[in-house]
Amino acid sequence: MHYHSAGQLRQAEQCYVEVLRRAPRNPDALHLRATLVHQNGDSDLALQLVDQALQSAPSHPAVLSSRARILASQGCTGEAIAIYRQVVRLAPEVADAHTNLGNALSELGHYIEAVECFRMAVRLAPRDPGVYCNLGSALLEAGQKQDAVAYLLRAVELAPDFAAAYSNLGNAQQRLGMLERALASQRRAADLAPHMPQVHTNLGLVLHALARYEEAGGCFREALRLDPGFAGASSALGLTLLAMGQHQEGLRRRREGHGVVEFRTGGEGAARIVY
Repeated sequence: MHYHSAGQLRQAEQCYVEVLRRAPRNPDALHLRATLVHQNGDSDLALQLVDQALQSAPSHPAVLSSRARILASQGCTGEAIAIYRQVVRLAPEVADAHTNLGNALSELGHYIEAVECFRMAVRLAPRDPGVYCNLGSALLEAGQKQDAVAYLLRAVELAPDFAAAYSNLGNAQQRLGMLERALASQRRAADLAPHMPQVHTNLGLVLHALARYEEAGGCFREALRLDPGFAGASSALGLTLLAMGQHQEGLRRRREGHGVVEFRTGGEGAARIVY
């Protein structure tokens, strides 16, 4: 565990293999090795190891959650949801269980049910800014914009350095027509996370809505400098260039992609980007 949490994955792998050599059915070692190999991109082996762990511990919430997470990474979100529902039944008092289910439901556009999951997570973890961010984002997608703003404000109140929450707050404020407030929120997000192309894209979208096209174009170009393959930034830049009369490049950029960026946090605490 020490090697794994310290990011020393090769040493951690050696430790897990040695434990499993001595106790090949140890569910904790199987689960930890599955987590590691999934981190390294081998989802098929990770799934095999998780299934072996479940043979010894078929109702272990953490192992079941890992199985769901691996399936979701393979595009099997429906199967993942069924497992996350099982985890919620096994561990109804664990906020992450509701968060994981809510995130998976959101992936399929089931925002109303996701909202209920995130509301439960808020009740169970009222000091966790991530659950307020998730709830606010789901409320926004469900069309409840005012409530979304309220919960996202609570997220940034609890965590003033939470860039993802500021960016989602800016998205909600923009949809409500609160463009100056949205601009302030997106600037704060970009200041906090200048390495993230998504926040520069969302800042550019507000500037575009304010008809500040030169500034908007600069934001989209910065996003593309950070991630040249970011289709959402390319499409947004195209729209801005068209508004500026630069039709040839604008049309080319528009063909490369489209999108707005929102953020959710995973039940395990990692930020996830949702296009």
